[in-house]
Amino acid sequence: MFRSRLFALAISLASIFTLTPSAHAVVPSNQQVIMGWIEYVYLQDLDGRLKAKLDTGATTSSMRAEVVKVMDEKDAKKTSVLFKLEDAEGKVNTLQRKLVRWVRIKSKDGSFQRRPVVEMDFCVAGHPVRSEVNLAPRSDFIYPILVGRNMLRDANIIVDPNRTFTSRARCPELDEEKDN
Repeated sequence: MFRSRLFALAISLASIFTLTPSAHAVVPSNQQVIMGWIEYVYLQDLDGRLKAKLDTGATTSSMRAEVVKVMDEKDAKKTSVLFKLEDAEGKVNTLQRKLVRWVRIKSKDGSFQRRPVVEMDFCVAGHPVRSEVNLAPRSDFIYPILVGRNMLRDANIIVDPNRTFTSRARCPELDEEKDN
């Protein structure tokens, strides 16, 4: 009897933790979701998805962007950043966001870079997430978005380094809004 219960428990756990790329799980935002180390994330401002590396070693998320101008206002709360983003098809989009803060990032060579941080709206694992991202050239990186621990926490994501492309990027509620 103990063996049969143990076997049933093992089967149940296997079905819960087995996500295949075709599963494209959409989970409630209050549940944890297991994602691979490379995933698609949907960026609402581009109306498209981009490949992203989920990196538990990075605190802040980072996005490939060309900073055009930091517009300082007399009131520090109104300082904004004008920047360009390229979508998956190569179309360049110019966006402007309020500057949240500056972050100091240590480079591979040991030097430090100062980067602007803005808030952006993403769709990750089927639900919307507003998170801070620092803007960086990232031209020497393979993936245009690096999802750091802060966004992983906000989106309730656990990273499985053995998997890639495990969940859907788009948000069902955003699709419904477009249909209306």
